[in-house]
Amino acid sequence: MRRQLVTIVSMSHSGSTLLSLVMGTHPRCFCLGEFRHIDKWLKERDNLCRICPSECDFWKKFRVLVSRGMNIFEAAFESSGADILIDSSKKRRSFEKGKASLNGKADCRVLHILRNPYGSLMFQKVKYRQRITKERVKRWVRRRKKLDNYCDSLGDNCFTIKYEDFCLNPDEVAGRICAFLGIDYFPGMTSFWEKHHHLCSGNGKPIVTIQRFHGLPQARTRDEIKDFVDSTGFQIRLDERYKTILNSREKRIITRVSKELLEKYGYETLA
Repeated sequence: MRRQLVTIVSMSHSGSTLLSLVMGTHPRCFCLGEFRHIDKWLKERDNLCRICPSECDFWKKFRVLVSRGMNIFEAAFESSGADILIDSSKKRRSFEKGKASLNGKADCRVLHILRNPYGSLMFQKVKYRQRITKERVKRWVRRRKKLDNYCDSLGDNCFTIKYEDFCLNPDEVAGRICAFLGIDYFPGMTSFWEKHHHLCSGNGKPIVTIQRFHGLPQARTRDEIKDFVDSTGFQIRLDERYKTILNSREKRIITRVSKELLEKYGYETLA
């Protein structure tokens, strides 16, 4: 099989880490995590793996190959032995960088994951302690539209899914993604926590889930992440905390400013 580099593009907090780990559980795939900062992290971090308590064999081999002058993407293919690399960097420039770096040595494709504006914007309040304002939502909507236009320009080289559909029907959606990539669905791939992954970065919830399952020291993370993992256990669960975290004023702002996107993708309005 010809090699593939698959870049997940999305807005922040849209499920890119979860998606990358599910796809990385397939025996022909390897989840890199958010690979876009790897050049910087090679210089700054003693341990590139977010799962293992000390640097694992994959990243040790990767470091050696890069130090010998190998391209970072080719080094990742060589170190993993996988046919398909999953990069959850979220940024379109990450896809362009990978495509240019590999220069025809692998097929480069995009997985585009959408999440409703309430769920994505909730994290401005929860994680960044910022107010949900009209200007912040407008900025989010502009970026969302720009990303949508970019993905549309890729044609058949891009496959779009909704975070909500993925969480509610993970096996069915994973099967459709496998068909897009030209591989057979692998039973059990949605139980991503059962595989010992080696991603370099990503969202804390699925990372802590994996560490708990394998009895590894858990990453330092926010209390809201630990609480979510505690209540979820070992399953894929739709995160709808925005329904209670956002107040009525914040819901009204998001509804009014993102009305066009809510209608376009068939999302329910909350105010």
